[in-house]
Amino acid sequence: MGSVASPTTLMLRRNGKPHSCEPCRISKVKCDHTTPICQRCETRGIVSKCYYHPAPLTKRVKPSPGSEDSQERPNKRKKPARRTKSPTVASAISPTNLECGLATDQNAYLGSTSFLSVFHDTVPQLSNIAIQPIPPELVRWQNRHLSLQSQLFRLLSAFDLYDRLIENYYDWGLFTIIPAPLILNSLRFTRRYMENEDTSNPKQRNLYRRISQNTAKPLQLSTETTAEEFCHSFTGENLRWEFMGVIFAMAGLGAISGLTSPATNLAIRFDDGNELSRSSFAAQMVAASNDAIEISRQHEKLNDVMIWLEYTHCVLISMVLDERSHIVYRGFGTLISDMFAMGYHRHQPPGPGIPFFLSQTRKRIFAAAYRSDKNLATFLGRPPRIQHLYCDNTIPLDLDDETLMLNGEELNAAVEKLDADGWNPDRTQDGKFRSASVIRIRYMISAQREKILELSLGRKTDNSVDVLYKNYQECQNIWASIPIQFRYDANCWKTFRPVSCIAMLVIYLEYLHSLFHIQRILCQQNIAAASSLLNTSMQLLTTVLHLLKQPEQPTETQTNFSWIFLFYGLPAAGVLATELYQSTLSAVPWPSSTPPRSQIIRDLGMIISWFETAALPINPTTRVCVEITKVLSKLLDDALNYQPSGPQQQEEEQEHPQPHQESQLRLLDQVDRARSTSQANIASGTGAAPGDANERRDPTRAEGEQSRQQQVCDNPEQAQPLLAPEAPEIGIGIGIDDQFTSEKFLSWLDDLDWDATVPDLLF
Repeated sequence: MGSVASPTTLMLRRNGKPHSCEPCRISKVKCDHTTPICQRCETRGIVSKCYYHPAPLTKRVKPSPGSEDSQERPNKRKKPARRTKSPTVASAISPTNLECGLATDQNAYLGSTSFLSVFHDTVPQLSNIAIQPIPPELVRWQNRHLSLQSQLFRLLSAFDLYDRLIENYYDWGLFTIIPAPLILNSLRFTRRYMENEDTSNPKQRNLYRRISQNTAKPLQLSTETTAEEFCHSFTGENLRWEFMGVIFAMAGLGAISGLTSPATNLAIRFDDGNELSRSSFAAQMVAASNDAIEISRQHEKLNDVMIWLEYTHCVLISMVLDERSHIVYRGFGTLISDMFAMGYHRHQPPGPGIPFFLSQTRKRIFAAAYRSDKNLATFLGRPPRIQHLYCDNTIPLDLDDETLMLNGEELNAAVEKLDADGWNPDRTQDGKFRSASVIRIRYMISAQREKILELSLGRKTDNSVDVLYKNYQECQNIWASIPIQFRYDANCWKTFRPVSCIAMLVIYLEYLHSLFHIQRILCQQNIAAASSLLNTSMQLLTTVLHLLKQPEQPTETQTNFSWIFLFYGLPAAGVLATELYQSTLSAVPWPSSTPPRSQIIRDLGMIISWFETAALPINPTTRVCVEITKVLSKLLDDALNYQPSGPQQQEEEQEHPQPHQESQLRLLDQVDRARSTSQANIASGTGAAPGDANERRDPTRAEGEQSRQQQVCDNPEQAQPLLAPEAPEIGIGIGIDDQFTSEKFLSWLDDLDWDATVPDLLF
C-alpha cells in the first residue's frame, strides 16, 4: 500500500487542492493523492498508467500525419483544405529567398560563427537546412509522460549489459567529467542491492515506490563525508531516481559513442536474446533519463546527482538528436540554470558541507559546461549563456580520479606534487591523458573564446580592431602557458594511446580555431589580408589530416574524424576551397606567402576521397560530412576545369548573360573594385599590388616554398603572425567571408536533409 505524501511533496492546483493522478482525473473519480502511485490505481491494477501530470489541461502537440498518435483517434470533423498559395507568394517565402544566415524554417538561428557560415555566399541554401526529425522512440516521450517502470524492470533483468556499457565508456572514452569511482562504485552498490531484492512482479511496484520516496528526501552532506558514504546516500536502500537516470544516460552514451568498431557490435543484445540497434537503444535511454529528470523535479530536491543526470542527459541527447534542435538547446539551458542555483559558478573551497572530492567534481562539471557553452555558441553562432564576468570558480586541480577519493595524509601528499599552477608533472596515467588535464586546458582556451564571441556576435565598438589584436596575442600567450608536455606533437602517435593523441589534437585544434575566428573577423572588415587566414586554415586542415595519415587507423579515428572535421576542418576547408575557386575565376595570382595551390588541392582531395571510400559508422554527423564534401568536390572540379572565355565570347555573355553567369559577373565586378582599391593603396604607399613582383610566384622557388609551408603546417608551435593594425598587408584583395563567390549552380543541394550531432568531447 502506498503512503500518503506529505504536503511538501504534493503538486497543488491554483485553488490549493492537490492534483489527481491522470487515470482518476480522466475517469472523474476521487483520488487519494498517494505518491508515486495512488491506492485506487494499485487496486485497479493500472499501476503503469498512474502518474501525476504537472499541467494536465495543456493541449497536446499536434501529431504529424501518419504518426502513432494521429491514428489513435479518428477525426470527427474534417476541416476544409486550405487554399494553395499562389506561385508568387510561395516563391516569396521559399528557403532560397530567406535572408542568409538568419533562421531556418524551424527557427533554428545560425549566426556568423556557425559551422556553415563559410558557405553563406557560395551555397546560401545551406543556411536553411532542415533539422533532423525526432526519432520514433522519442515521439511518445515528447507527447506524454512515459512510465519508468518498464525501463526499471528491463534494468533489473539486464544489469550486466548496462554495467558493461558504462565501464566501456569510462575505459575507452576520450575523456569523462564525473570521476570514475563515483559512478562505478555507485553502480556496483546499486547492482548488489538489486540482486538481493525480490524482483518478482508484486515486489517490483514496491521498489518503484521506494525509489520515489527516497527521491523526495534531501541528500545529507558534511565536510567529513567520504566518497563511499556519499555514494551510499543515493544507492542501496537510498536508491534515487537521479542516479537511475544517470545509469540510463551513461548506458546510452556507451552504446552510441562509437567506442567499438563499426563492423562489430552493431546491435545491443539483451540476456533474453532480444536485440536493439545502438541508435534505438540510445533513443530509449534518452526517454528514460528524461523521465527520471521529470520525476526528480517534481520533488524540487536539487542536488549534485541531479546535476550529473542533467549533464549526461545533455551529452546523450546531443548525440541522438540534431544539435540545432531546440530540445538540446533548452536542456542545456536548464542545466546551466540549475548549476547557478547550486552555486557552481562561485568559488567553493572544501568546507562546511562540501568535502574535497565533491568540490573538485563540481569544478570539473562547471568547467566542462563552460567549455560546452562556448563550443555550442560558436557552432550555432548564438550568444553564450555563461559569462566569465560573473564566475569566480577556479579550475580543478590536475589530479586523477582515484586521487580525489583519498583522505588525510595521502591526499595531502598527492596535492603537494602539483606545481604552483595546479599542474601534474606526470603527462599521462597508464598511457592515457588525465580527464582533469583536458578539462583544465580546454577551459583556459574557452575563456579566451568568450572574448572572441563577444567580438563576433556582439555589438561593434570603435576600438574593436585593437581588441582583436589584443585577443590574438592573448590566445598565443595562453597556449605558451600550457606545459609543453600537454601540447600536441605529431610524434605523439608513436608513444601514446590513440585516445590520448586525439584529445591533445582536439585541444590544439581549439587553439587554432580561436585564431581562425579572429583572422576571419579582420578579413570581413577588410583590415587584414587573406594570407594569414589562409595559412591558419591550412594549419587546421593539415592537423585534422594527421588522423588519416596514421599507418594503422584505430577505431577511434573512424569514430571521431567526422565530427572533428565538421567542427574544425570544415570552416578551414570551406575557406581554402572557396578562395581557390574565386581566385581561379578572377584570374588573380595566388599569393606566395600562402600554402601552394597544389598542396591545398591534395589535402582537400584526400578528405573527399576518405569520405567516399572509408567504412564509416552510420550516423548524422557522417552523413552531413559526406554531403558537404560534395560541395568541396564541386568547387575543386569547377576551379580545375575552368576555361577562361575569349574576348568575343565574354562580350556576348556580358550582353546576354545566362542566369548562372549573372552572379559570376557580379563577382568579377567585386574583383575589379578590389583591384582598384589595391592599386590606390599602392599609389599612396600603403600596400603592394596583387600581381606585382612581391606576389608573383617564382617557379624556381616552388619546391623550397612547398617544403617551408609543409613545415609550418606540421609544426604546432609556429602560429601564423598577425600584422600590426597600422600596417595591414594587402593580399589577394578579396574578403574571405562577405566577398565569396555567389554562384547558385549548386541547386542540387536544396533538398538535402542536413543534420549533425555533437559528440561528448565536443559537447
